[in-house]
Amino acid sequence: MPRRENGAQRKVRRDAKAVKKKKTAAKAKAKEEARGAGAVEEKSIEEILAELDAETKTKEVKPEETVVPQPIPRLYCSLTAHPKKDALLLFGGELNDGRHTKVFGDLLLFYPNKAEWRRLTLPNPPPPRSAHQAWATGGGDAALFVFGGEFTSPNGSSFYHYSDFWKLPLGVPLADMAWEKIEAPGGPSPRSGHRMTMFKRKLVVVGGFQDNNRSTPKYFNDVWIFDLEKYAWSKVAFPTTMLKPDPRSGVQLAPSPIGIIVFGGYSMARVKGDVFKGQQHADTWLLEFKGDESDAGGADDSGAAAAAAAKANKEWAWSKIKSGGVEPNLRSGAAMAIRSADGRAYSFGGVEDTEDDDTIDSTFFNNLFVVDVTKRPTWHTVDAPTAGGAAAASAATSDPPTPRINSHICVQGSVLWVYGGSIEHGSRHVTLSDLHYFDLGKKTGQWTQVHGHDRKTAEWLEDESSESEDDDDDDDGGGKVAASKGKKKGPNPLKARLAATPK
Repeated sequence: MPRRENGAQRKVRRDAKAVKKKKTAAKAKAKEEARGAGAVEEKSIEEILAELDAETKTKEVKPEETVVPQPIPRLYCSLTAHPKKDALLLFGGELNDGRHTKVFGDLLLFYPNKAEWRRLTLPNPPPPRSAHQAWATGGGDAALFVFGGEFTSPNGSSFYHYSDFWKLPLGVPLADMAWEKIEAPGGPSPRSGHRMTMFKRKLVVVGGFQDNNRSTPKYFNDVWIFDLEKYAWSKVAFPTTMLKPDPRSGVQLAPSPIGIIVFGGYSMARVKGDVFKGQQHADTWLLEFKGDESDAGGADDSGAAAAAAAKANKEWAWSKIKSGGVEPNLRSGAAMAIRSADGRAYSFGGVEDTEDDDTIDSTFFNNLFVVDVTKRPTWHTVDAPTAGGAAAASAATSDPPTPRINSHICVQGSVLWVYGGSIEHGSRHVTLSDLHYFDLGKKTGQWTQVHGHDRKTAEWLEDESSESEDDDDDDDGGGKVAASKGKKKGPNPLKARLAATPK
């Protein structure tokens, strides 16, 4: 089982040795029985999902937008800029408190001009999920598309991966808004931790993983195209002799004028026997399209179209490339957002893991990088004053978000938004709910905190006996935090750095 999954993975830290899996489950069961909860057996994940589906079908829902408090902390949700108005869309996610996992299926809107959160209640919603991917398209047919993801049982012992595909129209009146499940056969297999972007009116899905309680998950390096004109899937067929990225999840993905650039990622490999080791990938790849825009992928029911799609798929080609400039050091769990107006992608946060057979040393980051993808990828750091610095001229200015992994970011206009993430301290973790923004349109940008993290809604309930490990490492002031030094690999799904929790 993987410990550190990148970016959109539901679990950041899990046991790397499959032989410990049964022992961990037995210990967890014993703890539940000791608490007096062992008498009630948890429903199977299939039963839980069936009940949720039945509830959705029988419940009459009228489109409604209501003001709500700051959202409950969550990880592995999607944060997307609304293409038709000044608002952010937050969908799904999960919260693990050390004992239980809650998976969300709500859709929230954040209005920056009012600093206000609202819940959007709509008919026919997708089932609750995390580690999915979402992309919003603009124009007259503006819509939010959601693919894949996973559902975790409340006790965290089993997982269900989705392969469904959903659309929510965004350019219509509220009364006409409703989720629609896209019935397009021949699409990607169930997965989470994948990435999705858009290239020339095509949605492109890359990689991901599937974990059906195996000793180690199955990772993917396949590429799928969804044609937004024909509403059809096609799988890119690469020549067997072509050099391709290794299977992986949680890559950073950026569309460019000639294709799609893929940075890094995470996977696990068997070392020997029941021992598995995580790998943080540091390579950069270009998925280049060499055909006409009309042939970028997709098919319909006609034989001619299918042949054309097969021909088009051969127009895509992988090539390993080198990045320039000041590149981020090796890390996973970083988040990436695209600013299409100037062909730049922004990467925030992440963690560098160094592990051997028994321990993991981790360093967390909160620095912001920008990479120009209009040509050869060239990285630069984005510098900003802090509240205590000489350049801080506004009372609204705040320190950058604390070092973290798996934050959720997007760009709307000239503003970069960062929501939540996870921080660690010893054997504990906290799922964050703070919201920050950075004005990219200013020569000297600055971080501004909209609201902080609500600690009351993200308590860590794991037994104190499993929290005996402690760290005294502090923020070194250089945009990183060293934590989890020399920690033994264990069953904890996440760990937390409570000492760095924002107020």
